[in-house]
Amino acid sequence: MQLLDKVTRKRRNVSIDKPVFNENFIQQVFYLCLLGATNRQIALALGVTDSSIQLWKEKHPEFLQAIKKGQMMADAKVAHSLYQSAVGYNHRETVVLTNRVKEFDSKGKVKREWTEPLLVEVEKKYPPNVMAAIKWLSVRQPSVWNEKLEINGKFTMDHKLDLSEFSTEELLVLSKMGVTKEVINVPNDTKE
Repeated sequence: MQLLDKVTRKRRNVSIDKPVFNENFIQQVFYLCLLGATNRQIALALGVTDSSIQLWKEKHPEFLQAIKKGQMMADAKVAHSLYQSAVGYNHRETVVLTNRVKEFDSKGKVKREWTEPLLVEVEKKYPPNVMAAIKWLSVRQPSVWNEKLEINGKFTMDHKLDLSEFSTEELLVLSKMGVTKEVINVPNDTKE
């Protein structure tokens, strides 16, 4: 088994011996984390094992800080983009249009005709994205916006639902679903 592991590492160009930490790895892992790389992907990019990455995180605090800083900056940028998408935003952009130019002679006939680029600055409006808003709110306020509805109660052996543990809000949800006291309190008449 150990021989097979060594062969696998050789094929992946992963060092079999204890890999040596290089100061250049600090900047490399920072940029890799900005790109969203996982520990496994960092290990493959540096040509080492996952355990080497873990060891370096423990032995070299600047290596760990570079990973954390890269991950935090990437997460913050994505969170900002998600927020902007959720609320909508405006963006200034230069658009290249073509302008047709004509030169006329003294008789009013077109002597020469050409097109030239015309740069126009426009402001694009991106409307709010409903899915981004739902995602943002479900993370920020899960008790209000979570997609999963939890109703906790207990069933007795005769299949009656005990409503005493339900909140008023949960009872209101049950009534909107069409569950009435008559349906809940019907005894189980089917006996085998």
